[in-house]
Amino acid sequence: MSENIRKTLQLLQDRFRDEKWVDVTVYRYFRDELSVALGTDLTYSHVAELIFKRPLFFSGPFSWSTSPDKRPILQLLTKEEAVSVASEHLIEMPSCIFKFSNDDDLEILIASESADIKFQTVFYYLRDELAEGESLAYWLDAAAQKP
Repeated sequence: MSENIRKTLQLLQDRFRDEKWVDVTVYRYFRDELSVALGTDLTYSHVAELIFKRPLFFSGPFSWSTSPDKRPILQLLTKEEAVSVASEHLIEMPSCIFKFSNDDDLEILIASESADIKFQTVFYYLRDELAEGESLAYWLDAAAQKP
């Protein structure tokens, strides 16, 4: 496992370790990046984004919940597990296959070149004042810039 991926997995787990649950949703796919948003309540915002670079495969629901106080949110499959998944789903062998834990025991997989994490509060509604580390959801950017 690369140092960057190990660090990403650790940062994610550290951020949500004490939470009873975390809501997760596929947030956006744009220009060879698949973003997954995480937070304890995704009604108005999210506080973290996992960004999967050059995704080859996604399998699972678009939204789910997980209990990080009981198990890791995200794991990297072993080489043997990745070969098995790639063979089963008839996909090219990627650099990484990640598996999300969830409260419904579903198999949620993302195959990609790499993954990074960004901690930032992203609001799903227009706000006049944004502090450092805050932004608006991508679908609001154009609306916020109109006169």
